[in-house]
Amino acid sequence: MNYRLLSGILYNVKDSKPLAKIRGSVSGPEKEITAAVGSPLYTSEIKLLDAPAGHSGEVNYHKYALNAADGSCIEASPAYAPDFDPAADG
Repeated sequence: MNYRLLSGILYNVKDSKPLAKIRGSVSGPEKEITAAVGSPLYTSEIKLLDAPAGHSGEVNYHKYALNAADGSCIEASPAYAPDFDPAADG
């Protein structure tokens, strides 16, 4: 399957049918994902975890969550590759 994301709208490339819309919040990184007809599907958020001093911006201390309209939640925690040093590599 091929999809295209253009101006916050996810399209099926095969028939150019809109599948979902992504809208940002006025303040903060949260986003709302709705069906093409506008019914809510998910809200997204970035949770900042406790980090040692000087490491708060690293992705290891972030958790990304998708909260579904039915109350279920999907969370993911990214990590650096084992040989990547954020202090040295930026």
